[in-house]
Amino acid sequence: MAWLYKNEVAAFWDYQGFRVAETPLALTKISVATILTALMLPNKRDTRTYLLICTNFLFFIPSIVFSFLAGADLRYVVTLAFVIIFSVQISALNFRPILMRPIKIKQFLNFALGLSLVFLILYMVLGGVYRLNFNLSNVYQVRADNLDSVPGFLGYFVSLLSAILLPLAILYSIELRRFGILALALSVQLVFFGLTNFKNILFAPILFISFYAFLRSPSRAGYLSLYFFILPLFAMLNVVLARFILQTDQFLFFVNNFIRRMLFTPPMLDERHVIFFSDNPLYYWSTSRISLGLVESPYDLASPFIIGEEYFGSTTWAANTGLIGSGFSHAGYLGVIIYSILFGLLLAFLNAYGKRIGHALVSALALLSVMNITRSSDFTTVLLTHGLVFLFLFLTFAPRKEDVHSEAKY
Repeated sequence: MAWLYKNEVAAFWDYQGFRVAETPLALTKISVATILTALMLPNKRDTRTYLLICTNFLFFIPSIVFSFLAGADLRYVVTLAFVIIFSVQISALNFRPILMRPIKIKQFLNFALGLSLVFLILYMVLGGVYRLNFNLSNVYQVRADNLDSVPGFLGYFVSLLSAILLPLAILYSIELRRFGILALALSVQLVFFGLTNFKNILFAPILFISFYAFLRSPSRAGYLSLYFFILPLFAMLNVVLARFILQTDQFLFFVNNFIRRMLFTPPMLDERHVIFFSDNPLYYWSTSRISLGLVESPYDLASPFIIGEEYFGSTTWAANTGLIGSGFSHAGYLGVIIYSILFGLLLAFLNAYGKRIGHALVSALALLSVMNITRSSDFTTVLLTHGLVFLFLFLTFAPRKEDVHSEAKY
C-alpha cells in the first residue's frame, strides 16, 4: 500500500495535496505502527473482529501510510492514535442486546420492496426520471441538477432505502434463496443510482454482498484479511502493467476510485481538518441537530465546505471526513475521543446482535455505516440521516439465525 501511495497516488495527484516527504525510516515506522495496530485487534469469528479488520485495512493502515510517507502534521498523527486505541478497546465491552418480538422476514421483504418501489415512482414523478443517467462520467453534473429539481425530503428517504432497507432485502433474499426478490432489489438499487447518480449506491452492493458471501463460510472467515489484501494487490498489478510495461499515463479507473479516493483521500482531508481547526474556532456541533440550535456556528458554511474553500479554492468542494476530521472540527482532541468511544460502543452493540442474528449478516449490514463513520461522514449524520438508527431498530426485531433458516423451509 505504501508503494501504491508513493508511485501512483502522490506521483499523479500531488496537486490535490498528496505528497511524499523525505522522512527518515518512513517504511520502518509504517511497519512498526501497522504491526502494533494488528496486535491490538481481536482474533475471533465475530462481528467486532470482522468490522475491525475491515476498518484496519480501509482506514487505519492507509492513514498510517499517509502519516509517515507524507510527513503528516504531528497533531493529526496523535488523533489517529486516539482513534485506534479508543475504538479497539471500547469495542471489547459486552452488552445484552435490546430485543423485541421478532418479525417475519418474508413480510419484511415485501414491506422493504414495496416501500422502495413507492419512493422510486415518487422520485421519478417529481422530476428525477428526466435526468436518468447511468454514464459514470456524467454523474457529478446530473447529481447537481437533481439536487435542484427534486424535493429535499426524497433525498433522505432514498439514502435510508439504499443504505439500509435494500441491503437488508438483498442479504435476506440471499439467505432465504429468494432469487426473484434479490433480482428485483438489485434492479431498484440500480435505478436509484441512475436517478441520484451517487456512485456509492451503485458499488455498495458489490462490497457488502461479497463481504457477506466471504463471511458465510466459517472456514473462509478466518482468512478475512486476504479479502482486503486482494484489492490493493490487484491495483498494484494494474499500475505495474500500465506504468512500467505498457508505459502509459492513461487514467486508471480502479486505482483512482479505490486507492486514491477510497483509501488515501480520507486521511489527507482528516489532516487538513486537524491543521485548520487547531488554529481556528470549533463548531461544537452547532451545525448538527443534536445542538437543538442552542450553539451558534462560528462560520457561514459547514466544515467540509470551509476546508474545500481553504485548501481547494472552492466553496462547492465538500471535503467530507469521518471520525477524525469531523470530530476535531467539533471539539478538537476531545471531539475525536468522543467519536472514537461512540464508534467502539457501536461495534460492541453490533457484536451483541451478531451473536443472536448471525455475525456474517450483521457485519455485512453494518459495513457501509462503519465505512461512512470512519472515512466520510459525521457520526451524527450517519446516525440520523444515513439510517443507522433504523438499522438498530431492525436488529431489535430481527429473528434469530435459526428461525430465519426455519422460515426458509416453508
